[in-house]
Amino acid sequence: MSRGIFGLNEAYNEQVSGDWSTASDVWLIGSPVIVAKGDVGYFAGGRTASSPATIVSSAVHRVDYSNDNTSPLTRGPITQARQYTASIASLNYGYIIAGMTAIADATQTTTIDRLDFANDTEISLVKGPLSDGIKGGGTAGNRDYGYYGGGHNHPNGNRSTLSRIDYSNDTAVAAAKGPLALNTAYISATGNQSYGYWGGGVYAGSNQSTVQRLDYSSDSTAAVAKGPLSLARQYRAATGNANFGYFGGGYTPTVSTADRIDYSSDTSDGLAKGPLAVALYTLAATGNTTHGYWAGGASHVSTVQRLDYASDTTAGIERAYLVNGTDRFGGMSAAANALGVGLQGAASNTGVNRVPVGTNFGYTFGGYKPSPGYLSAVQRIDYSNDTATAPQTASLPNAMNNRATVGNTNYAYVQPGTGPAGTNMQRFDYSNDTSGTSAKGGVPEGHANYNTGNEDFGYFSVAHPETSVFRLEYASDTSNALVRTYRTVSNQIYNGGAAGNSNFGYFAGGGQNGTAGGTVMDRIDYSNDTATMTVKGPLTSNQTYGIAANGSANFAYWGGGDGGSGPTPGTRSTVDRLDYSSDTTATVAKGPLTIAKEKTGSTTSTSHGYWTGGGTAGYTTVDRLDYSSDTTACATKGPLTFGSIGHGAGSSRENNLPTENIYSTTVSSSEEVSGTRNALPNYGYSMGGWSATSKVDRIDFDNDTATSLNRGNLTVNHGYCYGAGNNDYGYCAAGIAPGYISTVDRVDFANDSATALVKGPLTFADRWGSGTGNKDYGYFGNGIQADAGGSNITRVDYSNDTATSLNRGFRSSGHKYATAAVSNADFGYWMAGSSPTVSTVDRLDFANDLSNTSPKGPLSSAKQEIAACGNAEYGYITGGPQPGLTTVDRIDYSNDSTDALSRGPITAVKYGFAGTSNTVGGYWLGSGPGSAASTVDRTDFTNDTATAVAKGYMSSNRTLMGAAGPRMNGLPQYSLTISTPFAFGENSRTTAIDNYFIGHGYVAGGPGNAPAPSKHTHVDRVDFSNDMVQSSIRSPLPEGTNGMGAVSSQTHAYLFGGGYSPTVSYISRIDYSNDTGAVSPRGNTAVERRWWGSVGNTNFGWMTGGRNPDYTRIDRIDYSNDTANATQRGYLSSTRYSVTGVGNLNYGWFGGGEPGPYSTVDRMEYANDTATASPKGPLSLARAYIGATGNSNYGWFGGGYPGTRSTVDRIDYSNDTATASVRGPLAVPNWAMGAMGNASYGWWGSGDPSGTVLQRIDFSNDTATASRRSDMATARTESSATSNVMNGLPQTFSQGTVGSYGAGYWAGGYDPGAQVSRVDRVDYSNDTVIASQRGPLNNNRAFNAAVSSVDYGYWGGGNAPGGVSSVDRVDYSNDTVIASQRGNLSQARIHFGGVSNVNFGYFGGGDAGSDSTVVDRVDYGNDTATAVAKGPLSAATRYVSAAGNKSYGYFAHGGPSTKSTVNRLDYSSDTTACATKGPLATARSQMMAVGNEDFGYVAGGAPGAKTTVERIDYSNDTATAVAKGLLSAGAYKAPGTSNSSHGYIGGGSPGPMSTIQRIDFANDDAVASIRGSLSAARQGAAATSARANALPIIGSTVSEFTNIVTRQYYPSSQRVYWVGGNNNNYVVQRFNIPNDTVNAVPRYSLVNPVGAPSTRRRSGVSNQYYGYVAVNNSSSTHIERLDYASDTGMTSSHLYLADGNTMTGGATNTNYGYIAGASNNPSRVQRIDYSNDTATALARGNLADNFQYHCRGVGYANFGYFIGHQPGISTVNRVDYSNDSATAVRRADGITGWGSNATGNAFYGYFGGGGPGSTRTDVKRLDYSSDTTTVSPKGPLAAGRSEHATASGNISYGYWAGGEPSSTNDTRIDRIDYSNDTATALQRGVVTVRLQNSDKLSGGQDALPQ
Repeated sequence: MSRGIFGLNEAYNEQVSGDWSTASDVWLIGSPVIVAKGDVGYFAGGRTASSPATIVSSAVHRVDYSNDNTSPLTRGPITQARQYTASIASLNYGYIIAGMTAIADATQTTTIDRLDFANDTEISLVKGPLSDGIKGGGTAGNRDYGYYGGGHNHPNGNRSTLSRIDYSNDTAVAAAKGPLALNTAYISATGNQSYGYWGGGVYAGSNQSTVQRLDYSSDSTAAVAKGPLSLARQYRAATGNANFGYFGGGYTPTVSTADRIDYSSDTSDGLAKGPLAVALYTLAATGNTTHGYWAGGASHVSTVQRLDYASDTTAGIERAYLVNGTDRFGGMSAAANALGVGLQGAASNTGVNRVPVGTNFGYTFGGYKPSPGYLSAVQRIDYSNDTATAPQTASLPNAMNNRATVGNTNYAYVQPGTGPAGTNMQRFDYSNDTSGTSAKGGVPEGHANYNTGNEDFGYFSVAHPETSVFRLEYASDTSNALVRTYRTVSNQIYNGGAAGNSNFGYFAGGGQNGTAGGTVMDRIDYSNDTATMTVKGPLTSNQTYGIAANGSANFAYWGGGDGGSGPTPGTRSTVDRLDYSSDTTATVAKGPLTIAKEKTGSTTSTSHGYWTGGGTAGYTTVDRLDYSSDTTACATKGPLTFGSIGHGAGSSRENNLPTENIYSTTVSSSEEVSGTRNALPNYGYSMGGWSATSKVDRIDFDNDTATSLNRGNLTVNHGYCYGAGNNDYGYCAAGIAPGYISTVDRVDFANDSATALVKGPLTFADRWGSGTGNKDYGYFGNGIQADAGGSNITRVDYSNDTATSLNRGFRSSGHKYATAAVSNADFGYWMAGSSPTVSTVDRLDFANDLSNTSPKGPLSSAKQEIAACGNAEYGYITGGPQPGLTTVDRIDYSNDSTDALSRGPITAVKYGFAGTSNTVGGYWLGSGPGSAASTVDRTDFTNDTATAVAKGYMSSNRTLMGAAGPRMNGLPQYSLTISTPFAFGENSRTTAIDNYFIGHGYVAGGPGNAPAPSKHTHVDRVDFSNDMVQSSIRSPLPEGTNGMGAVSSQTHAYLFGGGYSPTVSYISRIDYSNDTGAVSPRGNTAVERRWWGSVGNTNFGWMTGGRNPDYTRIDRIDYSNDTANATQRGYLSSTRYSVTGVGNLNYGWFGGGEPGPYSTVDRMEYANDTATASPKGPLSLARAYIGATGNSNYGWFGGGYPGTRSTVDRIDYSNDTATASVRGPLAVPNWAMGAMGNASYGWWGSGDPSGTVLQRIDFSNDTATASRRSDMATARTESSATSNVMNGLPQTFSQGTVGSYGAGYWAGGYDPGAQVSRVDRVDYSNDTVIASQRGPLNNNRAFNAAVSSVDYGYWGGGNAPGGVSSVDRVDYSNDTVIASQRGNLSQARIHFGGVSNVNFGYFGGGDAGSDSTVVDRVDYGNDTATAVAKGPLSAATRYVSAAGNKSYGYFAHGGPSTKSTVNRLDYSSDTTACATKGPLATARSQMMAVGNEDFGYVAGGAPGAKTTVERIDYSNDTATAVAKGLLSAGAYKAPGTSNSSHGYIGGGSPGPMSTIQRIDFANDDAVASIRGSLSAARQGAAATSARANALPIIGSTVSEFTNIVTRQYYPSSQRVYWVGGNNNNYVVQRFNIPNDTVNAVPRYSLVNPVGAPSTRRRSGVSNQYYGYVAVNNSSSTHIERLDYASDTGMTSSHLYLADGNTMTGGATNTNYGYIAGASNNPSRVQRIDYSNDTATALARGNLADNFQYHCRGVGYANFGYFIGHQPGISTVNRVDYSNDSATAVRRADGITGWGSNATGNAFYGYFGGGGPGSTRTDVKRLDYSSDTTTVSPKGPLAAGRSEHATASGNISYGYWAGGEPSSTNDTRIDRIDYSNDTATALQRGVVTVRLQNSDKLSGGQDALPQ
């Protein structure tokens, strides 16, 4: 299913089953390929001894690499017994190829068998075949193809044939490839992902040592000779990893040698390694990345030998033995031949996909040789075969010398030197290196001399006397490079060398026309590349003219050079090395080169540096430096085909470019996601009702027999109201209060006990209508008021729900009331109603909701006063009219034109009521006559012909209410996350969650010369993805102006100037992420003008033209400092106004204008914006008041005046001196309008005379007439428009790297005795060094507090001296500049705390002259405003410390006396007073707090310098904080911050100190470790980080990647099911782990309710998808299966045990469940195969002990552990899942008594409680990694449990429930936290039905994938 249309959920299911294609090209973003680990090897076929004759075998043997000292398991078999087989593997299958079906030669076969690794006990399938019968060949392959080469055919002799198997089409005949160089039989082969190597064998009757290599990328080319091996032998066996191949054994004579081939140097002789443990031939081999395995051999040996690649001079060792001795067979594994290299992950829902990038080649470009002169050749060095002559693969368009080549993983950019080729830069495609180059932008000042760069930019230093350094942006490589900075020297910039890493570039050496050299080294910081370069190094010698550089990840190397006529003349061979981590230290001599030379080329692989050519005459030699041994002289490689000097060289491996892209492959999908991190509540809501109530009731679908709970209230009474909603909110609209109202109230499902918030209103006041919607909008149809709009439908935009609703279409059937409505994602249905009573169904198309509804249905009869609900497939309608009906109608959305079908009735007549639902059931709430007004009926959607079932009751009688729910009406029911490339590269903005990344345009201003009161203040937003819907009204401007200008950054729109009598100068900013919020005032324009032209890029906006008076100056807005006034830059070429601007990232073009009008086009260069713009163009027609927009390559000018034009002109930016070409035209002539666009389309909106017209031009078809879109909401002229996706603005957002994102910042404080403004930065990836100084703050301050957004850190308040309220902001992306001052706090204070979420920072408590309760909120989107008071805290306090996560902030009180109080601020309701939580275990003062998503840590404090660290569990924050590990040094007044893994405490008192202490959250019982230090000792500073408080991570290093991926849980892993038991208990009860204080709820009854006291249900086993319950009595063997995805029904009887037993125990992994022990057969172990669960369970090996009673089981992926009752036995029996037919072995001792109930995770098993005859609280822990060690005591349980209790859990917690029927403990549930397992278990919820001798099931038990 790798092609065609498929669903993501289908793809996920195929991944889990192992059937998914590994082709990543079916995904636009990272392929979520799940790759098998490949932790086993297989040996198939062969010849085996069977007395008295030798026979041919069909057996398959499997070796488990993780347990390789046990006998291989028999799998398969293959379809046909045969010998002389060869085998090869893909990631998912093994292929057994050819051979002989008997002993005689005439039985050679062409058969290819395929073994499915995921189901390897099944017989293989026939595939292929080969084209000819053959034996004795060898196999190698990669992920896509397998190759069979050589061999012997009877009677035709030896072969050189190579046959290729296409794994994607493996039923086809293998294709002929190659061939090999020699006709060779009894040959062996191995390889990596690029090449296959065939070695040894017999040719022409003689044994061979030849190695033949096949290039997979050119597999029709004959194999070439390599090697040779150290010995000539046949009948060898070969295997290997990514770097080496090993050929072991052989004949004649028989040897044990293992010859190793180095793939990176494969022309070298094979080296004898090993040897193997036993000398053998006709053996088989396979392996993984670390070991090779050789099995069998002549004559019929059974030995399996292992060779350790890491120590391959050590003899191999014998590991295990085949079941039968075998020879003449083949080996295979998904881990061999480097198949798994670059791909990680197991068959689970979380993993990482590593996709290789770049190539393993280096290239030289052009050059000069005295004869014949300049060269054009491109020559390629193969790093894997660098002793071969470098061939010419392509040619440059012109002969040239070249000293400047740089590139990224895809392309090299070749800048011409002093040769005749001019300044045009040539781009060379590494992936297509035979096709030449293409012309791109260049370095305008002429030839560049040396260069370096990173993945995004290349930097060029030009020749003397210039000192400029130019930057080329690869993403915009048709534009010329721009000057960024300057060298510090001018006489050392000719023929030098440059190298770098991803962060910095280093330029060094070079001279002036060969007369002198220099040692100076300049460093450029790529993150701040306009700053002056800094001096580093220097080099060791001034013989640096013609030096060349390359580098590794950690070092740069400069080699060769000439002293010219300077003080040290002559050439040199020295190689200088710079250590990037200490780059102010002088370089050290390494190497040297093989000879002294200059003007070489230089490039690099990941492991070696290469210097090419050079010297006076132009050498052909290539010198290679081994980075791992760089004091060793360079080795001679190559040579080049053409020797030269002055050539450039490049590689996709230079400058530490990435070798792979890393993708998250997190995929989670479920129809029901309750209990996951992204859970949807399984509730429905009733809102309002008659008589005029404001109540909101919640119905719990998981416990639907209970009475509904009254939650919060609406703001007003709503009777006869309407309901709608999405996954997050319910909306109750209109009704009687009394009197008709238009009010809309919003109920927050996540905080449903709070009073609803007022939203809307609707456009009409009415009652008795109906509402429905989809995830984005709610739609409400008119009710009884005909004069309120009749049949109108109005729409509420959930993303802008404070706005008045917008009227959409009308009901086609006319005015109706007492209706009902239902919907799916695409359509809404309004049904029936009065008056008169009808059966009509009207359908509204949500995607075209301005159109009227279309008739559908009808219903089965005329109705009114009805209720409706549904799911994604069907809508259900019931009830009405008075006195009510019980009929239920169903609308099939897929066939909605047919009559509705009658389904099962409800239980009683109803009318005037409401319905809500989830995907599987509908709930009919209240109403009807008499007592029916409080009843709830449920219709089962999965069995909807059945009569509805009466459930619970409403909390009070209710009628005529609204209803909603997060799972009703086809709302999204599951979570599916496929993340995009993470550690490297850019993410498409269209894949981001935020709507503004999809693309919108904003239109503002106007109209004309109308008086001020009528000018428009509001802004219209056009949704580019849905432009047939009318524009929406967004933020209002401070006042209406016409003729304003508009520009845009990626995140904000800027509107400025304009007006008429007077004109204005202020600038207003709209935040795209909150465009309904208040517009923010910024700086001012330099002058007051109107009718501006404007344009911008990512950093700046430029404005020019304008009138009053006419204006030619260009002013610039700096987006990073936008509260400052615009600054003057250059000028237009002539004075004019009403010009129009358009541009890309590098240039702006201003066209047209008055007076005149003009056709002039001026171009401004952003990098040189103080210069006068240069004339270009012109336009095809002189005009003014034009609208213009564009993308990266073109600009379009549309409309204009005079004459009200429709003309559209297009400027080609690459040819902008030409007259603009006429395109279009517009559909409606217009002028004085705004234009906006994205990369694909342009929109022209409003204007004169057609003030509401919106028209669109398709850039890809721009000669066509523009198309009309939906009219604008506002008629206006003289408007302006902008967008964050126009003018070539980047459509990606950076993932970021370490540094600003991965760092903590400490600022302010006393140092010592004086207040400071110092800012220190600690990089988390290098936290043992002294912090680097950044900043400083704008003011000295101490005892301040800090918060952080993802981009900025904020330091507020403090003593400077005297309390201050100011706030300073540090920009993480530019953290060396002085912090900027933002808005103030509401009060001056010191000694307070700060905490953050993604949108806001909160400062709480402190000393403001007296202790304060105030919590101030800083709005990051409007941070120049004064902070707003929220909260408050529960009590006034100072010395506050704070931490938090995405939802809550926690403030630990600290003074003036010691305190233990903890307050929690709920961010979703931050005006509510903080709730008291905790407390801390120890009262303290002056503490510090750090934390991550799950826990907060409060550390240190006074009196004294405490070392205490206490942990607050956010999921259980009412509990007292738990003591964890200590600080290394006691401290107080020491600020702290954190990332997701560690907390950092820096500085503080006593002292003060500079020490930084780190708390490891994953090992928080340990003492904090000392890391680096602050730059100076201080106390009273404040610290923060963009990684703290669970802020979303938008950038990461590779090492942090695995801690970042979102955790998505299998729903079953977050639940426990308690099953049946004694006392006729047939009930299955479900218990939710994330909400474990809530009682377990019954789900259904068992199919076979055997519940007599003799029944012992003890053996529940499970995988992620199903649970299995063994009945466990002596007369029954059946097993029932529970489907976790649909757990509301009865279990199905599925399979059977081999015999009936009681008191058994169970353990499980993902593939099998094991039932052990019994009263009848106490040592029996039976296995359930989950993949074949209709088959009877198989008997496996026995237990070591007879566990007759109360057997218990627990385990993890590899082993199961069982205990039970046998007198005198306290040991644990271990079953090895990989060898489960063997008898279990005894392991740990110490389980006393019997019947201890067991659960555990991947590391430990826990046994708690037990008997006999009494209850116990003790808990014993078994350490799986040391399972022979006596169990250790943990816990204890909170209350005694007997052997009749049961236990289960997931990877985090274990739960014990049930017990003796006479005890109250048989209903309570106790929890042990595995991370704190010495604590007494906590009581959580209770089971509804008492448990004794019950079972347990969970998809999270026994360390199943979570």
